[in-house]
Amino acid sequence: MKKLSKPEICTVIGRLACLSLFFTNAGCSGVGPQIASVQSSQWITCFPAEKLQAEKPPTCELSAVAKAEKILVFANDKAIPDGSPVFAERFDGSKVDDKPDYFKIPDTYIKSSKYEGMATTPDGAWVIATTAFDRFDPNKPDWNAYNRILAWPAGHHDQPQVLIGKTEQDIDQFRKQIKKTVTEGGDKLGYFKIEGIAAIPAKSPQDNTGRLLFGIRELGESYDKFNYARKLVEVGYTIANNQISLGSDYKLKYQFDVSPEDQAAGVPQEVGLSSVEYDPANKRLYLLTSFEQGEEPSKKLGSYLWVLDEKVLESEPGRQARPVLIKDATTGKPVKFPHKAEGLAVLGGDRIVVIFDDDRVTKFDGEPDRKLNESLYQVIQLQ
Repeated sequence: MKKLSKPEICTVIGRLACLSLFFTNAGCSGVGPQIASVQSSQWITCFPAEKLQAEKPPTCELSAVAKAEKILVFANDKAIPDGSPVFAERFDGSKVDDKPDYFKIPDTYIKSSKYEGMATTPDGAWVIATTAFDRFDPNKPDWNAYNRILAWPAGHHDQPQVLIGKTEQDIDQFRKQIKKTVTEGGDKLGYFKIEGIAAIPAKSPQDNTGRLLFGIRELGESYDKFNYARKLVEVGYTIANNQISLGSDYKLKYQFDVSPEDQAAGVPQEVGLSSVEYDPANKRLYLLTSFEQGEEPSKKLGSYLWVLDEKVLESEPGRQARPVLIKDATTGKPVKFPHKAEGLAVLGGDRIVVIFDDDRVTKFDGEPDRKLNESLYQVIQLQ
């Protein structure tokens, strides 16, 4: 009788049983979907085309998205003249109406720069957004705008709260916590970049507590001397009197490497985490990784989609399996977006929406040219 390999055993006995048998990095990577297909695609117009005629024209570089009730909330990587970098679009389940509703009042949104992650709490009651935290200098107060975490009740974007960024002291404290958590000798770490945030339930049954996961994409000496990372930092939060407060219990929750098998399948080793989102209905995380090669406007871009079961996330360090690399339903190869995927939101029904920040790149093989006031998004069906 032929001796089955671990992947073959996974196929025979199912993913759930496989998880219990091989709950190691060498075994299966948890329960969840393994294939996906594109259900719809659409270009989003961040601002009117006439703004491209300005001396210093803006660009549409969507970097974060969240679903809040019947709208999708987007964040642009760059400032938008006469509008907030955070805006909403009505969403019918498959497409947006492409009529941005800018969050103009109050100007808390405008005073925060380089949004990179957005999430809704598991109950859908709150939206939380984070900037990149990729630059800070006490001698440059304008850089404080790159170090902010905001939250607001879903459906009430006129009530934003500043969770981090009220003072230079709380910015400094948060940055030190992240540095200490992601690497030994954290005080020597000169640079890190956050590119994702997810809200997951608390381990206790209390309704007013939860946990945030910050996705770390880059670590190094400076913005031009770094290595890609795939790390998740966890911290607790509480909600009381309609206010959110972060805890002090920071810890490295999860990290993973790209395996030789992934590389053989076509995933470059140098990919960094670009988004993370929690699916409360299915108790799993979706992860995006991406890479950039070359200089604009002809640099090559690419992204990959992964899924991680909550049981793996909560397992003991050292026994945490890698996430499942999602494959294309048609080709059987890993899903590879020819764009830089930077944000995703859970739509329900095993569907997610993925948005792309292609910087100033406008030409892609087999696709129409992109205008610099546009960004692409896709609705993905998972199976």
